[in-house]
Amino acid sequence: MVSINVDFDVFEVPHHAKNLIRLRPAHRVNIVKKVKVEGGWNFFPAVVETNGKLKDKVRVRGSVEVHPEGSYYLQWREGKSRIHQPFPEKADVLDLARRKRLELEAQKAGVPLAEAGEEAPTGPTVHEAVATYLENIKPPQREPRT
Repeated sequence: MVSINVDFDVFEVPHHAKNLIRLRPAHRVNIVKKVKVEGGWNFFPAVVETNGKLKDKVRVRGSVEVHPEGSYYLQWREGKSRIHQPFPEKADVLDLARRKRLELEAQKAGVPLAEAGEEAPTGPTVHEAVATYLENIKPPQREPRT
């Protein structure tokens, strides 16, 4: 019989390294609604229906309530602070939440984003490009037979 003696070195992970190991959650963009409850205006999560629409329902302390008053906001975190961006039209909120989540994920991945004030690319407009294309695909004209 052969016995194998293995010694393991036990070491402690420094405190600052423990924070680096912790997994960070994916960027979340929440749809919240600022409604008046018990005399004060507070943010509560909006309830998205099964058909993907918003019907003025919010979750207040675990129960779903209907609140037609108030406005919708997108909520996300930048560092340790919460950012709230208001949107008066509830029809646009779901699409804008999806776009904002994609923007935050792109920033996290290091993808450069186009700024709102950048110039439009120079080149032909759509109208000019279509006119040029139609000119190029015209069949050749045959000479009349007489």
